[in-house]
Amino acid sequence: ALLPHYSQETFPAPTGKTAEVVKWQLIAAIAIPTGIGCGVTAIGPFLFAEEYWPSFALTGVLLIGQAAYGLYAIPMNFLTQTAGLPKYSAFASASGAAVILAGILIVGHKYGAVGVAYVSAAGYLTMAAVALILTRTSKLAIAWRSWRSLLPAMDMDRSLSGSRGNGCFLGYPCQGQRLRSGREAGGG
Repeated sequence: ALLPHYSQETFPAPTGKTAEVVKWQLIAAIAIPTGIGCGVTAIGPFLFAEEYWPSFALTGVLLIGQAAYGLYAIPMNFLTQTAGLPKYSAFASASGAAVILAGILIVGHKYGAVGVAYVSAAGYLTMAAVALILTRTSKLAIAWRSWRSLLPAMDMDRSLSGSRGNGCFLGYPCQGQRLRSGREAGGG
């Protein structure tokens, strides 16, 4: 359902074709694993015997990988659907698969399911990172920060400092800026 929006997109992106789509992909990529993790934490002890409770932490680790996979789809859709570069899909997927396979072979025997859970999350994080790097190396004109205005709750600068997005993070100055003193900031 999302792919037609990406295939109709032009660069520089985003335009009206994908701005809302990506917004909802970002929300889903974070909210769904978060909801599942909260559900396992809240309801899991009532559904599963106490012997299984230690595995709940592994669910959280695996859900980090799931969130990374949800985020991976965004740059990958720009690469494959908008830019018409499907060859990069195999490269990003193979990178993640290589991390998972190598990690299982290295830590699987010693750490078992715990090690494999961490390795799986690392593999999906690798896929997301490689997909993002490929959009940069392919020189695709994607304004990644444009979604900050669509997701004000995720904009840490605006949320915590009350500013209107001066490009800083958590009130710390960015390049070429300085912290304001208490008097300058209205603190007396």
